[in-house]
Amino acid sequence: MKPLVVFLGVDDDGRSRMAAAVFAHRAGRRAEAVSVSGRRVEPGLVVRGVLAEAGIDLPACCSEEPSARLLRRADVVVVMGYDGQVRLPGTRRVEDWCIDDPRGKHAEAVRCIRDALDRRCQRLLAGLGVGALVMRA
Repeated sequence: MKPLVVFLGVDDDGRSRMAAAVFAHRAGRRAEAVSVSGRRVEPGLVVRGVLAEAGIDLPACCSEEPSARLLRRADVVVVMGYDGQVRLPGTRRVEDWCIDDPRGKHAEAVRCIRDALDRRCQRLLAGLGVGALVMRA
């Protein structure tokens, strides 16, 4: 069975959706990524453009409503947008990624966020025993 990583957006799905798209792009079909958040936001043109530069299709990555079943099924839950301890009963592994919100940022700042997410996704894939695919730059 493919590893499942849930990217949990605490405030909204801006960061979690971006992270899930980067992870899915790097993982190919060898791992699954899901963005979950109670609040969805429309990604800006800058965010979509910066991800498209790297061949990442953000519109293909949609967010779901959080559910206990999905969180229990996850191999890893990555919490986005929260700088404290989150308790998720039944979850095997939880990571807190402190990443800037891309909303309203200029392209160069969003590229830095994309690249930071990419490095973290590569490490996560390696930790799951799934190597990362090469990403166009």
